[in-house]
Amino acid sequence: MALDKPGYPLDIYQGLAIFQGQELRCNNLRPITHDGRQSLSSPEILDPILENEPSTLGRGGLVRFQDRIYTVDNAGFSRIDYDNSAADDLTVTQISNVGVTDSPASTAKGLNHIVVVSSASKSAYAINTVNDTVSRIDGENNFLPNTVGVVHINGFFVFWTDDNKIFHSDINNPFSYRALDATTIQQTDKIQSVVEFRGELVVFFPETLLRYSFIGGANFVFQARPNTRVKIGLVSSGLITSYGDDIYFVGSKRNQSPRVYRYSGTEPVQISNDYIDNELAQLGIIDPEPSQVEYCLAYGVKDIETLVIRTNGGSFTFCYDLQSGKWFDRSVTINGGGIRHWQIQAVTEYRGRLLASTSKGMAEIAYQGFAKNDEDGGERRFSFTIPSLDLQGKAIRFSGITLKFWDRFSGECTLSYSDDGGQTFNVLEPIRYNTLDNSRMEWNRLGSTDYTRILRFDFRSRFAFRISEVVANR
Repeated sequence: MALDKPGYPLDIYQGLAIFQGQELRCNNLRPITHDGRQSLSSPEILDPILENEPSTLGRGGLVRFQDRIYTVDNAGFSRIDYDNSAADDLTVTQISNVGVTDSPASTAKGLNHIVVVSSASKSAYAINTVNDTVSRIDGENNFLPNTVGVVHINGFFVFWTDDNKIFHSDINNPFSYRALDATTIQQTDKIQSVVEFRGELVVFFPETLLRYSFIGGANFVFQARPNTRVKIGLVSSGLITSYGDDIYFVGSKRNQSPRVYRYSGTEPVQISNDYIDNELAQLGIIDPEPSQVEYCLAYGVKDIETLVIRTNGGSFTFCYDLQSGKWFDRSVTINGGGIRHWQIQAVTEYRGRLLASTSKGMAEIAYQGFAKNDEDGGERRFSFTIPSLDLQGKAIRFSGITLKFWDRFSGECTLSYSDDGGQTFNVLEPIRYNTLDNSRMEWNRLGSTDYTRILRFDFRSRFAFRISEVVANR
């Protein structure tokens, strides 16, 4: 936009990025497109449910089976049913007190059974969904030791071990195994994970991945596909998920720091940017052992689809909006002022609702809504930083800043600016609105600046809101 006009919009659609060598943050605000324009929105909230149940409920996994949900945690196995006479329309019934220590565990859903594998204890269980019984299956004949994971494909439960063996059950029977239904992969690196992908298996190693086709037959029913080995691997067993028709994972090539990739069947495509790559490199997440604090998952709620990556280290959880292709991060404000990771450890859809297990117990992911406080009792906080540089790359001279909302806003916003590349910030007097009757905020007499100025907006609000634009006023 021409610089001779009285005001022109700045680009708020940054997400997490690096500009002029400086980091631009976007915390607890999702980059979206609204009415064809780029915008920022307060993200989904976690609405607590089943608050009288143990806080560990579902922490090891949530599996929806027909009109029920089965949960796994270190206290045992439970079933969640719909009951419109109960609080939250849900009731919980424990079906076994045998606990699984992993968080999350590996789960697979078959015809009448759900199989759960604990990579920590090398144990495996089958839930019979007909009579709700739980049986340990790793003692069955020909069930191989050191099993660490499971997937279900074409009627078979497929397992892998920490010594590079893959084996499967008889069809639709997690209690029957044969010695010839197994293979050993001759690979120096151990298997990190195995994922079902369009009727095939994708086997991930630390530096490569390999596809196996389903061929049927009397013995092992999969066969390695020639010329499908890709020299990009999985850095940690928990940092991988499937969503839609794609696989998302944190991977790396040999002697390369971690990146985030999307795999659609050919060469993985990197979706992380320099900011995310730098953060992952600093966290040192490459760890061949299963980790209870690292995971990758994806979910959709209404028209919002999100990839979530939780890593071991730092104070934030990285989120990727699958529609806009922009990154942002999520944190939780603790009562007292500190912050911690946003933690959702398993997600499943149920009767039009999206249920999640969190560090505080079960919650429903609501697209927008009222939340008096954050999940840990602190005031909900949001922030983003942008460069004050127009698309022409010219210096900006302005006297004020106007922040506009799509909706009404109630809460507080503080504008800060930095003229040294984000090293220090000058904090202006905050503006607070106590009613939902306001759609703009203005800061005047800010003087002139060159292109190095960075603007930071910090919000505190109990309500959902959407930001339409930031305008520099001449």
